[in-house]
Amino acid sequence: MSLIKVRYQNDRIKKYSIIWVNKTILKNLNFKDCEDSLLSYIHSKNITLINNLKCLRLELPNAYDEKFLQLSFKTYLPKNYSITFSEYHEVVECSKKTYQPELFEFYKVNYF
Repeated sequence: MSLIKVRYQNDRIKKYSIIWVNKTILKNLNFKDCEDSLLSYIHSKNITLINNLKCLRLELPNAYDEKFLQLSFKTYLPKNYSITFSEYHEVVECSKKTYQPELFEFYKVNYF
């Protein structure tokens, strides 16, 4: 199953995320409960996460980027890809976060 989350900062879209969830592990996913943080929701279900692989890339915008970020120009966008595993080495969730270039904040500890 997948969902799209849009985050705002000062009434402007800062980023949007496309998240794919493993429904075998997260049965009966409640969208309202995971609205603030999917990872907090996962922890509340007593699922232990052991690893999160991340990759940061700069990519040209696609149709989703133009729609959700309301771009009127072509520029490289920072995109953060991640995969989160359970203690049993199962993929729990995968995500792709795409940021407005001028609102992206780079913190080494968050991305590598």
